[in-house]
Amino acid sequence: MQEKTKANESLVKRQKVDRQCIVEMTQKLIEAESTPRVREWEGDASSEYQWKRAYEEASWNKRMLTRELHDLQTKFDNIEAQMKDIVEEYEGKIKSEQWYRMEMEEKHEVIVTQLQNHITEQDKAIIHWKRCLSQLVALANGAIDEVPRMWREADATLKFFNPPEKVQDFLNHCKYLVEEMKSIVARAKK
Repeated sequence: MQEKTKANESLVKRQKVDRQCIVEMTQKLIEAESTPRVREWEGDASSEYQWKRAYEEASWNKRMLTRELHDLQTKFDNIEAQMKDIVEEYEGKIKSEQWYRMEMEEKHEVIVTQLQNHITEQDKAIIHWKRCLSQLVALANGAIDEVPRMWREADATLKFFNPPEKVQDFLNHCKYLVEEMKSIVARAKK
């Protein structure tokens, strides 16, 4: 982008220089018609040869300056065309970049919206699982307090009776679960 700006500035400077050259050539053409020699020869009316020669020289100078002026005008036109092409290309790239930026902003907005929706869903899931875990913790805390006490009372009562094997298996399983809960709580406290 800076290169194009520099190229544009360079072309503008070249145009100014070419315009100055055209102005100078035009002034030289005007001066060529009234050179000091011509003025000298005007005073000498008897020298037709000098007049012809001065005329031919002025005509030749005029043709040369006209040719140079034409060449400069051609260069100026070429530079102007190049500058127009560069400006059109630059404007096209700017428009392309603007469209690209707009597309990227739209994509960005879609992604942000999707992320916000995902975060909202995750927040809802977190709240749900916190509520479920809180209920589970309350249940576990109740079990930690009540199950060992009830198990001891049941075990003490059944020592006087001969319980069926299935009842004894259930009590042993409860005893195992109470021991596991105690070890889990002990590990969690560490």
